[in-house]
Amino acid sequence: MDKERRIRIVFMGTPLFAKIILEALYDNKNFEICAVFAQPDKRSGRGLKKVEFCEVKSYALEHNLLLKQPQTLKDEEVFQEINELSPDFIVVAAYGKILPEKIIKIPKYDCINVHGSLLPAYRGAAPIQRAIMDSWKGVNETGVSIMRVTPELDAGPVYSHKELEIGAHSSETLSITMAKIGAELLISTLLYIIEYNLQPVEQEHGKATFAPKLQKSDGFINCSHSLKQIEACVRAITPWPGARIQLLLPNTNKKTILEISICGSENILSNKQLIGQVFFENKCLKIYCKDGCLIVDRVKPEGKRWMSALDYFNGKSFDGSRNLGKVVFE
Repeated sequence: MDKERRIRIVFMGTPLFAKIILEALYDNKNFEICAVFAQPDKRSGRGLKKVEFCEVKSYALEHNLLLKQPQTLKDEEVFQEINELSPDFIVVAAYGKILPEKIIKIPKYDCINVHGSLLPAYRGAAPIQRAIMDSWKGVNETGVSIMRVTPELDAGPVYSHKELEIGAHSSETLSITMAKIGAELLISTLLYIIEYNLQPVEQEHGKATFAPKLQKSDGFINCSHSLKQIEACVRAITPWPGARIQLLLPNTNKKTILEISICGSENILSNKQLIGQVFFENKCLKIYCKDGCLIVDRVKPEGKRWMSALDYFNGKSFDGSRNLGKVVFE
């Protein structure tokens, strides 16, 4: 390859994880970002009037990069646009769309994905979150893989990978750490592909596990689980969808959903009678679980703002009782 010519990259990604990788490529003198593809804008708020830009779009606009946000990659026009850019590589990082085989075959060298797990473990949309969620079982390692994109989801051969510890990370902090490591690994891998004809290694497909996309329902706390399992789940669902409980109010059939901020936990002797019960104590809520209780300092009722546990308690009429109800998990 002509050393005077920079390596042409078409980048596809959407969240902060992808933005960190895009930034590293942009800052490296070996690469030229000839186009950036991101998911279409989302609308939120009352009447869906507020338009939210993803991290990758914001970065692309700030740096005057060619930005594309197609609803689908299946249109012939999209194929022609990418083909005319003559990329050396297409780099994908948490883009959120499946690439048609026709597009995968466009680059001169390869179509590369930065995936947040040690493949073949945790193929799918939420590898970082699912690995944290499962970490209570004793597996404290995950990693990042640089792989060839194939039509089958996350099943392509792997060029390189790097391990890291899950530790006390939330999905937010682990994603940032993994993106920084992944960016360095990606850059060295791309250069090795060109300079040394690096070839990827086929995955052990029989060992594949899957990491489905998080749903809002994944945020609900199951009090029949141990504190260790709940703690791992809470780190996995931070910042989204966030920890929440469905509370059956005392002496009624009414249920209310509360998003909760957990500030600690307390190990106590198991008492099946208490599992799921919620009490107000020392200006906090105590939620009793299988082998202890969660301590909650703030709550957010549906449609309302965050408030202290004390304000929530004072705003309710519990007939003088500090028993606020029972958590139900459905």
